Amino acid sequence: MNRAFLLLPFFFTVFMVQAQDEQEMKDHSHSEYERYYKNLVSTSGIFDYNYNVIFQRIEHSINPYQLFIDGTVTSYFIPDANMTTSLKFDFAQSYTIDHVLYHGDTVNYTLANYILDIALPAAPASGQVDSVEIVYEGSPPGSTGFIQDFHGPLSPTDPIIYTNSEPYWSRDWWPCKQSLTDKIDSVDIVITTPEQFRSASNGLILYDTVVDGLR
Repeated sequence: MNRAFLLLPFFFTVFMVQAQDEQEMKDHSHSEYERYYKNLVSTSGIFDYNYNVIFQRIEHSINPYQLFIDGTVTSYFIPDANMTTSLKFDFAQSYTIDHVLYHGDTVNYTLANYILDIALPAAPASGQVDSVEIVYEGSPPGSTGFIQDFHGPLSPTDPIIYTNSEPYWSRDWWPCKQSLTDKIDSVDIVITTPEQFRSASNGLILYDTVVDGLR
């Protein structure tokens, strides 16, 4: 009897903490959504994508000592019947795009108001898998989705880089279809950093190699 009485306050505390944590997570998610939605409407508006993303290969070269990305993103998508010669991605204009490849050829594009608008030579065939490669570099805008911080016993000389608030700020670090109505089927993430750093992500690690001081 005494044991049962002593355990009750413990369980009560656990449940209260868990409920409090869940509510804080909900509040944080809601505030992030409101901040994102206001920014989206004020900068780019909402547009129709007219395609379904099925796979992306994201390659990033990152040095945590610098808030800078060298990136290559290859997107595989299936156009719908309304697809035109305009292929749009959400992406921050703080980056410089080196080139965009479509079927092995460079194509024109514009990047403004968080919209990367790629001009295709012809409308893709509806229902057929297609792909486009985007090569870019630059620094993320502000401190939203891609953040540099310092942590550990050697702080502030021990830097880390992390992403935050997915999916609301994904466009701050890679060209994407930033929509909760279209979940990518799968993605490959390839991260290159100086040898002393480690990378982490959801999914399974396929390989971890070191070549010429880079991991």
